[in-house]
Amino acid sequence: MIRELEIRNFALIESLRIRFGDKLNAMTGETGAGKSIVVDALGLLLGDKAQASVVRKGAERCQILGIFDTGRNRAAAKLLKELSLENEGEDLILRREIDAQGKSRAFVNDRPVTLSTLSSLGDHLIELHSQHEHQKLLKSAEQRDFLDRYAEAWDLRAQAAEAFALWKALLEKKEASQISDQERNQKIDLYAFQVKEIEDAKLKPGEEEELDEALPRLKNAEKIRAALDEAYGHLYEDEGSVSDRLRKVKRSLDNLTVLGMDLKEVPRILEEVLVGAEEMAGEIEKARGNIVSDPSRLDAIFSRQDLISKLKRKYGATLADIIAYGAKIKGELDILQNYAENIGNLEKEIEASQASFMKKAKALSAARRKEGENLASAVEKELKDLGFLKARFAVQLVSEPPSAAGLEAVEFLLSANPGEDLKPIKAVASGGELSRIMLALKKILAQADMVPTLIFDEVDAGIGGAMGNIIGEKLKGLGKTHQVIAITHLPQVAAFAECHIAVRKEVRSARTQTEIELLGKDARVEEIARMLGGVSSISLKHAAELLSEAGKK
Repeated sequence: MIRELEIRNFALIESLRIRFGDKLNAMTGETGAGKSIVVDALGLLLGDKAQASVVRKGAERCQILGIFDTGRNRAAAKLLKELSLENEGEDLILRREIDAQGKSRAFVNDRPVTLSTLSSLGDHLIELHSQHEHQKLLKSAEQRDFLDRYAEAWDLRAQAAEAFALWKALLEKKEASQISDQERNQKIDLYAFQVKEIEDAKLKPGEEEELDEALPRLKNAEKIRAALDEAYGHLYEDEGSVSDRLRKVKRSLDNLTVLGMDLKEVPRILEEVLVGAEEMAGEIEKARGNIVSDPSRLDAIFSRQDLISKLKRKYGATLADIIAYGAKIKGELDILQNYAENIGNLEKEIEASQASFMKKAKALSAARRKEGENLASAVEKELKDLGFLKARFAVQLVSEPPSAAGLEAVEFLLSANPGEDLKPIKAVASGGELSRIMLALKKILAQADMVPTLIFDEVDAGIGGAMGNIIGEKLKGLGKTHQVIAITHLPQVAAFAECHIAVRKEVRSARTQTEIELLGKDARVEEIARMLGGVSSISLKHAAELLSEAGKK
């Protein structure tokens, strides 16, 4: 659950910090005070897209920080571990920053993350229900999702989706392979020629580098040989060569030794130089033997490079690309040459994959039929509590072509009054009725719902005060298993909250800003009196009575 939310320089908010209770929290305030701004800030914290316009005028950046308790949130803890973002203890800290140019940064436990990571994590932390979310309930796909969640059929649905994807891929493979005999024969001729051309070339990885290395020696063999001959002559072979002169120096030094002069290290150094000169001469002589003018070998290298260039123009930019292309078309050639056998095997695979999908899809359908009846009964019971005393609710499965979601669409049907036929809720439900149906569904799904925090943004829109008591009681009931944050205009709903937060708009130094206050007992009575129509002795008394009655339930 979320324990604390801190917002700085966001829209009308300069700086505020909100601490939430772990049960039902009510957030109230006049229209335009900034309640929706707080919800928008939470959305950004959980990965919504941001624009530069959200930064408060004159500020360089805005920051939204949330501290969450994930002690009992296994799904969030698992994802954090997978992403190596876990923190010591049970606190999870999310932070989002947007600068005045619209550039956004996101952090999890002070480590930078992508928005997709933030959004994935947010799915396990908070679920927002707004008027927009209520409109989603009108869509058949959303209704199917509700039913599958209630039926705990997500695993069945995932299995059916996987089987459908395989079946579809095999069908597409068959369709792609179905060509005329003439076209198939043309491809066989072309691929056979290309395979032969590539295989005949006997290409080897690294061959180009070897050719490039050998080419200069062969092209310049005569010049290299002449240079080596000249070096060998100067060093060893010619009259007056280096070796010859060093031997003369040695004889002179030997005479000096006989004459009694000790030159210490000079004779040893000279000996080393003589040995070095002879070794150099040996290496040069060896190199001379390796240099051979071979015009035929040179022509062969040019021809080989020519062939490789031709193959690269036709089949790929590198030798590795050419070799890979050859392997690829060899496989395709095999398929074309053995078409009848391959298509027969493919049809068997298609038949088996279709049977596998249908088995899984029918199991999913059976779960939907069974639990659809149970869901309808449960919704009817909740709707009665929410003022639909004679309402009937049904879950209709409508057959549709096979898809990753199974074999049927789902339609929620409602008859709000006696004598009326069951009709799709999109045709009969008003905004207020949709709010109550959504609340009924959330109440039913609460036990199976793994998201710990539920935010209801004006779930009571279009609902009168009498129904507000019932909705408040339902929200309080949800607060026993979830943290609930309700943005509400109804004092009857606010009275049931364990934690009451007032949102106000103030003008300071000619600047408008949103502020919040966690209300104590007396301030809470005054806020609910304001919501009842204005603070007076009568409204204060009524507010106190509302709080007293709500506290007993």
